[in-house]
Amino acid sequence: MSSYGKKHLYINRPNQRLINRPNQRLIRHQKTNNETNNTISDRKTINLICDINTHKINTCFEYDISFRKYSKNNILYYDFKKNIENILNIKHGILLLSYTIIHNFLCNNSISNNKLKNFLINSKLKKIFIIQDEYYDCNHINNFISRAKPDIIYTCLNETDVKAIYGNNILNTKFNRVLTGYIESKNINKRQIKDRGVDVFYRGKKLHYYYGKLGYLKYYIGDTMREYSKRHGLNHDIDMSVEKRINGIDWYTTLLNSKVTLGTLSGSNVINVNNNLRDKINRDYNIITKSNTLDDSINYSYNETFKKYNIKEELNVGQLSPKMFEAIELGTVLVLFEGNYSNILIPDIHYISLKEDLSNIEDVMSKIKDNDFLQNMADRAFDDIVKSMKYSYETYINNFDKDIETLS
Repeated sequence: MSSYGKKHLYINRPNQRLINRPNQRLIRHQKTNNETNNTISDRKTINLICDINTHKINTCFEYDISFRKYSKNNILYYDFKKNIENILNIKHGILLLSYTIIHNFLCNNSISNNKLKNFLINSKLKKIFIIQDEYYDCNHINNFISRAKPDIIYTCLNETDVKAIYGNNILNTKFNRVLTGYIESKNINKRQIKDRGVDVFYRGKKLHYYYGKLGYLKYYIGDTMREYSKRHGLNHDIDMSVEKRINGIDWYTTLLNSKVTLGTLSGSNVINVNNNLRDKINRDYNIITKSNTLDDSINYSYNETFKKYNIKEELNVGQLSPKMFEAIELGTVLVLFEGNYSNILIPDIHYISLKEDLSNIEDVMSKIKDNDFLQNMADRAFDDIVKSMKYSYETYINNFDKDIETLS
């Protein structure tokens, strides 16, 4: 078992704008202010089981490390791939499952994964599971939840969708609705809009058809805005291919040099109990990969596929993604398709609203060309969303600590 130390993603110093964080590995713990300000008797041991390999993705890293940085409790980290024997020997404290492992270990019947499942099912310790993307692998999740009987599940689903996904497996489990990610202060100087070199930036995905409409829109907004950016002579960096993905420090530096970035509602409203729909489409369309993304060579119509396979939108999952918070914090204006975005972002106040039928796209393009308009929107969004601290990791973990107090 290993534990995290406090890391600073970025540091402001003269002539030094961005400093890369240390290698994302487990290192010896150094106490934070939150920990030293609490007596030992106030602190409970939280055994956080996660997938360290996912921490190359900024949002995953920030989510998991936030417990160490802000909780008053003693957080111990276990990598479910490398620390399985140590996990099996946990005898006290509370078990906390990170969302970074849920689908991975539930759908993979390796020897170590099965050991972990059995341990979590049989353990008498209090349990909190953080689950995202419950709309797929529903059979695996439901089977596990019904047997493991967690005390609390952190979910992104509303109450109606919780019942649709979990059915009768929720009788003795408390569901707390949370966001997919929060804001972690990066302490960097934002560039003014007028000083940024890229007008429109976007990295999307060509998601598999079984994701339904929300999956399609991620590709559609990029494909559409790339064409209109060309027509209007805008300097754009828009790509939906796997090869052009950007991670780590490069993601932030790219956002800092971009005036606007694109986005759509996150998640899927299609319930995939198992992989039958995906596998049938793959057979019919001769899609070899079992990935959730499609190669550019796969060009079957999304709308025709939805009709052909009777793909139904049964949920109301669409939500704000952590990348939207990142953009707002770095002063990059969002251009989003219409949606509620977790009832946090207000159209034409916090982002430029683009209609799906593109009926207002010329107005959107005019706004993208107006540096003063963009700067005012960027500043307003930052004040309302970031400065308010409502959606910070610190606030989130404070609420987590209150949940811990309810577990006797």
